[in-house]
Amino acid sequence: MLLEGKVAIVTGGGRGLGAGYCRALAAESATVIVADIAEEGAKEVADEIGGLAVKVDVSDETSVRAMTTSAMERYGRIDILINNAAVFSELRRPPGTFDQIPVDE
Repeated sequence: MLLEGKVAIVTGGGRGLGAGYCRALAAESATVIVADIAEEGAKEVADEIGGLAVKVDVSDETSVRAMTTSAMERYGRIDILINNAAVFSELRRPPGTFDQIPVDE
């Protein structure tokens, strides 16, 4: 159990690839925070893996700050962040690499 005792947040964790990340982390004994704008999906995955569901809109800085504050208050740290949530539509390509995308994008 390589990740035992580690605290992980997965954005977009309520379905698809994000849910897969959550399951894989939980299988390695990490504590997983399933973060998603679709609260129902986040709850389903969190219930399945024994994690914590958190509603977050990654396009809203206040929402992201609330998510991280909540995680820090509950667990005291965040060891892993998988920033999986997609804000861009499937038809629109991001304007560069992650560190080049402005916060307002």
